[in-house]
Formats: sequence, C-alpha cells, structure tokens
Amino acid sequence: MKANRSFHGIVASLSLALILGCTKPAESPEPTGGEGNESKKTGGLLTVGKKENETSEYIILDTLTDQFDRAKAKANAEDTLAKHNDIDAMVGLFAYNPPLILEALKQADKLGKVKVIAFDEDDATLQGIKDGIVHGTVVQNPYMYGYKSIEILSALKAGKKDVIPENKFIDIPARQIRKDNVDEFWADLKAKMAGGEKPAKQDGKPSFAFVSNGVASFWTIAGVGVNKAGADLQVNTEVLMPAEGIPDQKRIIEDLITKGIDGIAVSPIDPVNQTELLNQAAKKTTLITHDS
Repeated sequence: MKANRSFHGIVASLSLALILGCTKPAESPEPTGGEGNESKKTGGLLTVGKKENETSEYIILDTLTDQFDRAKAKANAEDTLAKHNDIDAMVGLFAYNPPLILEALKQADKLGKVKVIAFDEDDATLQGIKDGIVHGTVVQNPYMYGYKSIEILSALKAGKKDVIPENKFIDIPARQIRKDNVDEFWADLKAKMAGGEKPAKQDGKPSFAFVSNGVASFWTIAGVGVNKAGADLQVNTEVLMPAEGIPDQKRIIEDLITKGIDGIAVSPIDPVNQTELLNQAAKKTTLITHDS
C-alpha cells in the first residue's frame, strides 16, 4: 500500500467515516498547502469537514499537507479554524498532527466544540481520548510490523518459504481506539515499550535490519517489536531510520548489503522510483517490505 496523496485522502476520509459513523463520506479533495507529491514525502495531513445539518453526511472541506514541518502543521490547523469558523471536525494524519490540532483548538477556545479524529497513538492523542476532547483514533500496529518483519526474515533464512502467503501480502489490521478501550490499549502499549531494550549481539547468529521511511514515534514503537523478536528468536537485529529522505535510505540499504546483512525489511519512501534499488538489493540478500 503506497502512502501517496490518494492514500492519505482515503485514510483520512475513512477515519472520519468509521469513527463518526458516516455512511458515505464525501470524496476527499487533493491535498493543498504543499507541492504535489506522489510519495510519502508530503508528510502529515489535516482533513477538515462539516455537516450541512443534523441528518446530512460530513462534507470534506479541505486537505492540507505539511512536509513534516511541525510549525506548518500547527499553522494549517490555525488557518483552518480562521477560515471555517463553523467547522465540525478535523482529522489529523501522522502522530504529531492531532496534538497540534488540539493546541490550535485550545488557543481558539474550541476544545470540545470541534470533533478531533486522530491517527496513530501519540500520548497526547490518547490522553485527549480519555479527557473527551479527541473523538477517537485509528491506529496501525507498528509493534507487530517490527516483530513480524524479523519473524518472517528469520523463517526465510531458515528456508521456510511457506511463511509468505500466496498473495505475498501479510495483513496487520488497523484498529479504532475510543474512550471505551483507550485504557486497555495504552496500558498494553506502555508495557511493550518498557520491555524494548535491544538484546546483546549474538556471535554466529543471523543478522537482520529493519529500515523505516523516516524518523517518527511510529517507528520507535516498531523498533521495540524488532528488538523483542530478536530476543525471542535469538537473532541479531538493528533498526535504521533515514533522516534525510531517499538518498539516506539508499545509502543505508547499500551499506547493509556491503556489510553482508542476512535480510532487510524496508518501508520504501518512494516505491515506484526505488524499484531498481530494491531489485538489486533482493539479488544480494533476503528483502521484504513493510508499510508500503
């Protein structure tokens, strides 16, 4: 699944539809507030909506991207509130967006007056759900992204090719977190994060790398899953987060190949334009993708 502009719009619209119970969310417009970009480089997304009346469906008013610039993300929320003073709901994609929306709402004295629909599991988002100022959040499962990636690489290294399903796709379902299950979810997340130390290197054991598409709290959680799988399966693991985009991710993959890594799980930043890199890597080591 490629995280491009269409994906962002679909996820944001589905988040709104699922959590608010809409039956036919309006088609999301193309994001604004940044260059047209068909890759994950667009950064966080803010989708805003309103209802015409109590019986109508929500209308998607706008989508705004921020290129991972937190100040721009905050400004997007502030500008939206100034432009649409009768707005009913705001959806924030990427972990940092919902907390910044909450800050903007607090400044505008609109906390609790505008429904906030979140994505990911930032602490401020989860606390907002507990406090009743965030309607809910849609979360993926980065911990299992990490854990399963190492589990699959380890199995493939051992010659167990049947771990890959016929359709080549392993689904890790997203979940809705609401006030009735936020405490259980947050307690489980805290327990996982508390036990995420990287195990000591084991001589003579396979080594696997988990490469993200950037630096984010989402990938920190995934890294905990990577480390836990390494400890459980008695293999060596490392988590690498490219901080400078595609060139940095390319360098990381090439360095791992040179080092003789036994397997790589990577989230390509721009899958279409990285096809040659990925194919070349797959010729030299076991390669799987995640969140892509």
